[in-house]
Amino acid sequence: MRDTWDASDLGCGHLVFQLHRRIARLSPGDTLELRAEDPGAPADVAAWCRTTGNTLVEAEPPRFVIRREA
Repeated sequence: MRDTWDASDLGCGHLVFQLHRRIARLSPGDTLELRAEDPGAPADVAAWCRTTGNTLVEAEPPRFVIRREA
């Protein structure tokens, strides 16, 4: 399954908090297509994926694709 989320209006602090909640609703192997326009999003999304064990499949700001891992 692929879910989409437009988080263009969120700053990175709120973005990361909400990202955790949205990924938790997905099953392992599912992806989330995220749109995030905050200037810090590229670094924050990549760091969040590394620390949570999820995979950043694509990063072409403002578009990111994240795969939920187990």
